[in-house]
Amino acid sequence: MKITDLSFLACVFWSSLLMLSMYALRKFYCIKSRFNLWVMLGLYFLCMLRAFFPAELKQSIILRDKHVYTLFYVQLHDFLMSDWIHTTWIQLSVWQGLLLLWGAVSCILLVRHFWHCHRSYAQIRKHAAPCGAQADRVLEVVQSKFSKPQKISLYTMPEIDIPFCVGIFRKAILIPQKGYTKDELYYILLHESTHLRNGDTAIKFIVSIFCCIFWWNPVVYLIKADLEQTLEIRCDTTAVREMQKTEKAAYLRTIVNAMRDAATSSKPVYYTATALVHSEHGKQIKERFAAVLSSSSKPVQKLPQLLVTLSCVLMLGLSYILLPQPAYEAPPSTEPNTIDFDPSNTYIQRKEDGTYWLCSEVIKAREIPKDLALSFEEIGFTLKDDTDKNIDKG
Repeated sequence: MKITDLSFLACVFWSSLLMLSMYALRKFYCIKSRFNLWVMLGLYFLCMLRAFFPAELKQSIILRDKHVYTLFYVQLHDFLMSDWIHTTWIQLSVWQGLLLLWGAVSCILLVRHFWHCHRSYAQIRKHAAPCGAQADRVLEVVQSKFSKPQKISLYTMPEIDIPFCVGIFRKAILIPQKGYTKDELYYILLHESTHLRNGDTAIKFIVSIFCCIFWWNPVVYLIKADLEQTLEIRCDTTAVREMQKTEKAAYLRTIVNAMRDAATSSKPVYYTATALVHSEHGKQIKERFAAVLSSSSKPVQKLPQLLVTLSCVLMLGLSYILLPQPAYEAPPSTEPNTIDFDPSNTYIQRKEDGTYWLCSEVIKAREIPKDLALSFEEIGFTLKDDTDKNIDKG
């Protein structure tokens, strides 16, 4: 296994292609409402793994291109390998400088992200207060709907206008200090409890980390672009799965009332929190309503999820097996008394004593070093032994 700048360029291409493919899949309603988002995050983790391990395997198939990729690679390689800083004390190429810039900006964004999280939780601890006995009883009713109740704290805050939930290990639901009816409170707590049960706060936190690390790749922002809508549709369809039409209508009325509060609110909800509503566009609201009205209690089919997962894993495997590389034609000989040889008229032979010989129709056989023989094999020359059988050196 070896790592080269060609491998890194290939991994950037393949990881971006993987993320684009999964983003395109998420645009379909059937994927958006039913696909297991933890599986999706696992696939994104594979993309990140691909970017951090730009390795060439011995079994890799090299795809040589003499035109487009060669021209692209030569120009890019010359630029990346050129000096960025060249002094008596330090010498950095453009490639090394870009890696340092990547690491520095990622560290800054990660520190800022964790600082925002800390400050948000500090504000919650400072201003949150218990909701009261009625809200606690409604939360108990909601929890009884699930086979495995969770430990969720319930608070109210005067500084918020929209209900939302926070926390990965210490989960909490926060609701505004408003006069909700018992039914409205039930649907609000059901929605937020479903978010926590689905692990949506953890998903948003992980996606934020992705964006901090791969800030230079515009593809990662596509992950974040419609994640909110994907989580909301999945939460809605899960929450109303066992409801009748009248209950679904009441659930949607609660969302509409929360939308009115969100429209007049100037207080943003922190990104890693999951709220009942956000500042959705009309198309997104219609999509949520259509998902709720068309949802059913039928079990989710696993075959589409399995096919999508296998397809993405197969693409990841191909990214290590198929590696594009530039190919160059050797210039014709112009010097006198020179002979051209290539894989069509020359091969490498390994003797029983371990020596390697260059055998050709146009030149006399001669012994060559092992490293040179293996280099010839890598560029297409056949390697034979004394029994005239191909030897697989991989």
